[in-house]
Amino acid sequence: MTGLPRAEAFEAPSSWLTRASLSQGIRPKDLLAFMGFARGVLRRADPDLLLMSAAGRGVLDSAGILAAMPVARKVFNTLKSVDPKGAVLLRDPHGQPCSRYCPECLRDQRMPHFELHWRFEPWRHCPLHQCLMEGRCAHCRQPVLLPFDMVTGGQAGVAHLRDCQHCAGPLHAVTPVRLEGLGMTELDRVRLRNGQALMAALYHGRLRVQDGTWMKTSRSEKYIKAMTFWKPGGWHSPDDVRASAVVRTL
Repeated sequence: MTGLPRAEAFEAPSSWLTRASLSQGIRPKDLLAFMGFARGVLRRADPDLLLMSAAGRGVLDSAGILAAMPVARKVFNTLKSVDPKGAVLLRDPHGQPCSRYCPECLRDQRMPHFELHWRFEPWRHCPLHQCLMEGRCAHCRQPVLLPFDMVTGGQAGVAHLRDCQHCAGPLHAVTPVRLEGLGMTELDRVRLRNGQALMAALYHGRLRVQDGTWMKTSRSEKYIKAMTFWKPGGWHSPDDVRASAVVRTL
């Protein structure tokens, strides 16, 4: 298969799959079938885990794509020992796949794409822009899910991943919720930092706990869940923050 786009250095495999399908004028599930996966596999497995499986890596390597995904390779290789099906770290508390985004990062990218760490449930804020991650389109309020068919997305198709897959509205056209002024506790801040540190731990295959000792990620699932997760609702959801602001102004 020719004409496949090069993956961005920190791009999520599911983001690349979405863009690659558009380059061929087909649906993601058809591209996966061409890669040798069974029909309907997306209903049973996470797309990023599929592409980073042994079978997926073999096809990507033969197409010259895998070399551009060094971070994804390491992260998902470690994830196998912590959360092999992605049921904890790649899905929200309702069991839906996580595909959040920072509107300012998405706006500034030369090639719009969803970054690898945006796919992980504990990654709740953008440390570069100090804002909460968005999970829905600001225009139609529909959730962002990858991969999707860009040929028919937004009803008439979308040209890039900066556009909503449902209404084609610009995902970045939303006022970010800044961390400043949210009234976070020190434990809240620790959880945010731990969510950020989790990606480094998955990349290196180990993490360091507060007393300075090192722990293999394969033995740290309970620690990760205890120190990175929030219950649904609260200030860490931009929708909840905006709803509270509306109530206060009424």
